[in-house]
Amino acid sequence: MKKILVGVILIIALVMSFYVVLKKPELTPVNNIENNNLDLIHLDSDTTIAQNLCQERNLEGKVIVIKKNYCSACNIVVPLFEELEQELDMDFIFLNLSEKDDLERVKDEFGLAPHYTPTVLIGCKVYVGAYSKQEYETFIKNM
Repeated sequence: MKKILVGVILIIALVMSFYVVLKKPELTPVNNIENNNLDLIHLDSDTTIAQNLCQERNLEGKVIVIKKNYCSACNIVVPLFEELEQELDMDFIFLNLSEKDDLERVKDEFGLAPHYTPTVLIGCKVYVGAYSKQEYETFIKNM
């Protein structure tokens, strides 16, 4: 009976640990972007930006990681991109919406209005939320 109880406890612990590892972290809503600018591209889900808009905003070939302070998922994603930046010998753009200059750059230079963080642009493709390092590497190589 004791062995069965220990086995059940181990199975429950194993299932719970897989749930924690595989669960996608909660997204942090962005509330400091003014949505009254009709020219902004609103990013609220995984999508692809139309080719003409992507070219107009000079997004092609760029990897842009948009984060915000106190975003727990950002604390997972940003270090992955810092590693990938070194491993792939590329330069990524890291923008923090909690910083006024970065917020203005997101709006004025790129014409974007992310609704959640983390939001990652890899060329014209938009990824909202956290993915694995391997997935991001594949996204970048397929850019």
